[in-house]
Amino acid sequence: MATKKSTSNTTAKTAADEVAQTAPEALHDDDTAAPEQLKIKDLLERVALATDLNKNKVRAIVEATLNELGKALEAGEGVNLPPLGKIRIVNARTEEQGSILTLKLRRMTPKSNDTSADKDALAEVGEDS
Repeated sequence: MATKKSTSNTTAKTAADEVAQTAPEALHDDDTAAPEQLKIKDLLERVALATDLNKNKVRAIVEATLNELGKALEAGEGVNLPPLGKIRIVNARTEEQGSILTLKLRRMTPKSNDTSADKDALAEVGEDS
């Protein structure tokens, strides 16, 4: 039984965008319920689906990525990852259990593809200005 693998980055990006767009909506279904937490298992499934990669390969990549993000934040570095956003450390302290970091995440709203309104000329071709 062979599975169809996508060879194009466009398909992976489209699937990743679709997952990224649908995931936040699940957090706002019921205002009275506590928001769900994204667990590593769920993240691995989403990434595997978006990239058409084996879960074992995805696990190695995701765990390494999360480890490096943790190290960067622990070292006091800000993080700027455009699909996720900008993360900056607001407060940091160390306790017996480990470091406690208060972070601020700034997400940018997606830009629309319709930029024709921004590029409209003030005068038509042939008109005097």
